[in-house]
Amino acid sequence: AAAANLKPLEQTKAAQAAALEKESRKVAEEKRKKEEEQQKKVTATAAKPVDKSRPISSTPIAGTPWCVVWTGDARVFFYNPSTRTSVWERPDDLIDRADVDKAVNNPPEQLKAAGSDAAEKQVEKIETEKKKEVEIPEEEEEEEQEDDEVIKIRTESESSVEEVPTKKSRLSAKQTRKADANEAAVEAEVRAAKERAVVPLETRVKQFKEMLREKDVSAFSTWEKELHKIVFDPRYLLLTSKERKQVFEKYVKDRAEEERKEKRNKMRQKREDFRKLMEDAKLHGKSSFSEFCQRYGKDDRYKAIEKVRERESLFNEYIVDVRRQEKEEKIQKKEQSIATNHVIIGPLLEVCLKPILFCLAA
Repeated sequence: AAAANLKPLEQTKAAQAAALEKESRKVAEEKRKKEEEQQKKVTATAAKPVDKSRPISSTPIAGTPWCVVWTGDARVFFYNPSTRTSVWERPDDLIDRADVDKAVNNPPEQLKAAGSDAAEKQVEKIETEKKKEVEIPEEEEEEEQEDDEVIKIRTESESSVEEVPTKKSRLSAKQTRKADANEAAVEAEVRAAKERAVVPLETRVKQFKEMLREKDVSAFSTWEKELHKIVFDPRYLLLTSKERKQVFEKYVKDRAEEERKEKRNKMRQKREDFRKLMEDAKLHGKSSFSEFCQRYGKDDRYKAIEKVRERESLFNEYIVDVRRQEKEEKIQKKEQSIATNHVIIGPLLEVCLKPILFCLAA
């Protein structure tokens, strides 16, 4: 009976052990699957390709509306935030410019820090393309440009610019932008041509010069550097291309002379004010420059002459005049004194000497 009772008990224990082992295997299997899934996620995240075609740096070019932009895969393109235009080929405004060459040939720190040699390859590629540029047929150049259009990126001058699109959208996007730009340019030129036919040349030249002055065009700069200030003004099209440059050259020449004349007049006025300050100070021949500086150093007329050497020179010139004037006044007073004495003493001598002369005559 005891043996009979033990048998069901052993069977129960065996069943429990089997169930426990099965449950343990199930938990272990679930844990393994969970770990595998996590590992797959980590691997997928690590293996996810980084979009290196996105821009990583932008360098504005002084005097032009263009920026030189580097991408993560060490390529360079040119972006105009004013017209939202991106091109791979260097624009005419940037040809033969040392600052552009420097921006194109020197990759940004992000590429250098990553230890990538892609920048060097890009530089070599650019140099090779320069050498072969004249050999590339027109159709190939256009095709290459179409493959390299840009649609969206961040630069220093705009919150967003363009980034490289997919090949399917490049051609249509470029054609649309080019067509829109050409259409707008043609319309603007047609309107300008009509206006040029009606408005006299003298009036158009006057308005063009007014635009140059309003846009603060520098008299000591060049057409290329000042172009970005005026190119979007409607008055820019009042003249033909040839007339624009001729009027510009004449304007900067005249304006430079005006500015030099204005500068001379301002300097002359400052010196006159400084001399008036010295006159008000009642200086004398023994006055010193250091005493004058201590007493009048806070006067605006004093500070208007910026260089200490020039102040001292003007002071010394004035003191020389003061001393000469003092000397002349001293001589004049002496002569007046002699004349006065002669007037007073002359009659007295005549009265005193008259009896003596009478006696001698008798």
